[in-house]
Amino acid sequence: VLAGTALTIAVQSSSATVGITMALASQGLLSFEGSVAMILGENIGTTITAQLASIGSNLNARRTAMAHTLFNVLGVCLMVLIFPYFVRTVAFLTTNLLAIGSPDFLLEGEKPYISRYIANAHTLFNVVNAVFFLLILPSLVKFAVWLTPRGKKEDVEELYHIKYLDRRYLDSPEVALVQARQEIIRMGEEAQIMFDEVIGALKIRNAKNLAKWREREDVLDNLQKEITDFLVKVMQQNIVVEESKEITSLLRMTNNIERVGDELE
Repeated sequence: VLAGTALTIAVQSSSATVGITMALASQGLLSFEGSVAMILGENIGTTITAQLASIGSNLNARRTAMAHTLFNVLGVCLMVLIFPYFVRTVAFLTTNLLAIGSPDFLLEGEKPYISRYIANAHTLFNVVNAVFFLLILPSLVKFAVWLTPRGKKEDVEELYHIKYLDRRYLDSPEVALVQARQEIIRMGEEAQIMFDEVIGALKIRNAKNLAKWREREDVLDNLQKEITDFLVKVMQQNIVVEESKEITSLLRMTNNIERVGDELE
């Protein structure tokens, strides 16, 4: 398993290393059990590509790479625990369901069908692994989040991005207004957090903690601009009187929350 992991990390291509494993096994240089173990290790090694790609990316990208790593590493650990049964299952399914070869040839020097057995082991591992982790998906997500905690930088970066507004729904004012309300609520919650933290920093006279919240005010300015632009575009659609009144109210709320940020700064 470790050899397969190291080989895939070096090559950074699980497809290539699986091909190498098949070639070695077909020449009799690897046993079937050894080939399956190599395949399991190659599934771990392929996670290095995602980890490298996530360097310098945002929080969700790093968490996705971590979930990918957990999926493969934990899956391989489970398979190692039941390794003899896994190997026998692959041999049984290949022989009986696909009618390819006989398990006896795996013990002999000639291995004409071993590539198919190895391919089936690779497929079975990923299918079983996917089904298992789908059943415990919330736990996998929580574990990945725990291993990749959010920092203050990520908090601010996420706030800079609109979460609910989608310009594709401008033609449906009733949907667009629901989105605008959700974004304004999020903006208000962030202003509340900023207020609580600023007051707390003032009470304990901590200038360092006070200064780090200034960038939140820039975030509130950005949200106000985005929400205002969105609502103006909604107002240009074919709307009824009630929707026009609601847009006016939402614009006033947005401006007031932004003014709260100004006063906090």
